[in-house]
Amino acid sequence: MATHFMQNILILDEPVNIVLLKKVLSRVEHCLPVFYSDIPQALNWLDKSVVDILVIGSHLSTQQALYFLEQRPFVEKNIPVIMITASSDFLTKSRAIQLGVTDFICVPLQKAELEMRIHAVIEARRHYLNYLQTQTLLQKSEYLHYVTAGIAHKFNNLLHIIQNCSDLTSMLLSQHTCELDVLKRHILTSCEKTHNAVEQGKALIEQIVCYSQRENDQQLTQDAIPFTTFITSQQPLLTALFDANTTFDIMCQDAQSVLLYSINSENLSKILRNLCLNANEAFSQTQDHRHVQLRAETATLDETLTCVCCHKAYSGRYLKLTIADNGMGIAERIMPSIFDPFFTTKGILHSGLGLTEVAGLVHNAQGFITYTSRALADTTFAIFLPFELAYATQHANLHN
Repeated sequence: MATHFMQNILILDEPVNIVLLKKVLSRVEHCLPVFYSDIPQALNWLDKSVVDILVIGSHLSTQQALYFLEQRPFVEKNIPVIMITASSDFLTKSRAIQLGVTDFICVPLQKAELEMRIHAVIEARRHYLNYLQTQTLLQKSEYLHYVTAGIAHKFNNLLHIIQNCSDLTSMLLSQHTCELDVLKRHILTSCEKTHNAVEQGKALIEQIVCYSQRENDQQLTQDAIPFTTFITSQQPLLTALFDANTTFDIMCQDAQSVLLYSINSENLSKILRNLCLNANEAFSQTQDHRHVQLRAETATLDETLTCVCCHKAYSGRYLKLTIADNGMGIAERIMPSIFDPFFTTKGILHSGLGLTEVAGLVHNAQGFITYTSRALADTTFAIFLPFELAYATQHANLHN
């Protein structure tokens, strides 16, 4: 059954006309009308709220209406805009359509027509939101199918290893003619393979738990990570991911006193390894002068930045980790899909879960991700993580 979404309708008009619009909308179901006659106040409301439908009244001048539409990207967000107007000027209406107006109602205004038009737009918007909800559920179901199949396949391989080692051990123990040293060697080898298979199974379970964590999960209490100590210990491991033809360097500008509380060292290491592996695979086989740089610096965001994964806006103080390469870049057509589970351009031998894991770990650490890329030129991923300064923490402890 379709969901009846209550839809926010922003009405922008002069007070005289708002009285009429209130009466009309009082008879329309599934809508929550919000009325404004002041454009700055309406823009301020839009910054804090989500609007589903916009109605621009006839008592606003054409210049005021076009100015308001220019301030917000209604076209990009697929939000229906109804404009009540007395103007018949073609250029004005063309400009309004370019800015997102989807329907015009001409004055003199007929109450029945206005009610029917708004009701039709609300129904169309409701069907659209239902469609998005259905598509999201279908995508989640499809992802769950792939995840289940992948887990079953990996566990089946591990069980085969354990079963084969067990059968081999039983067979050797049943052969009395086998020399003792040979028997011991075969049993030790089988035990080692069994142990490795079990460890891989445990790692797979940990990975499943990591993917199942939600953004709003309660974070476990953990010790702070001194970033300088962490990155020093990671440098040999990260350098080993690149071949001799690739130059890899690490720059820590002002991160010497940074302490990370929201993420543990193992998960931060996973993030950096995945991004470094991606950077290493971004180069063509014939490319010379390969260069990858990991840069760490503190960043205070006075203006909000939008996460490329969850599309939420963030501001404040963060540790910014950027990994930049001069490889082949990311094609524009696949940019919307790079964080999707199982999406890969590297063939069937790759899981397509690297960036998905990065996104999950970063969000669980209350951070966010941005990236820029130019095809055939370069790519830069930026990870933003909340932090505290060591001397500030010590000062707080002394004060307490």
